Amino acid sequence: MKPQTLPLGLSPRQHTTLLALGLLALVATLMLVSHPTFAGTGGAEFNPLYTKLSDWMTGYLGRVVAAVFIIDPSPVSWFACGRTLPGAGL
Repeated sequence: MKPQTLPLGLSPRQHTTLLALGLLALVATLMLVSHPTFAGTGGAEFNPLYTKLSDWMTGYLGRVVAAVFIIDPSPVSWFACGRTLPGAGL
C-alpha cells in the first residue's frame, strides 16, 4: 500500500508540523501586534475602600480580630485543613 500524501506532496507528519508552525507564527504575530492593556492604572474609585480597610486593620477592629485569633485559633486551623464552615453546603 502506498503512503498517503496530502496536497503539495507532504506526508501527514510534515503537514502536522507545518500546521503547528503556522499556528505558532500566527500567535506570535498577534502578540506582537496587539496593543498593551493597562488595567487598574487609575484606582481613584478604590481609594475610599482602601482607606477604610487600612483604618480597620490598623485600628481597634484589627486589634480585636488579632486578639480573637490569639485566644481561639480554631478558625485559622479549620480553613487551613481545607474544611468549610459547618452547614455551608446546605
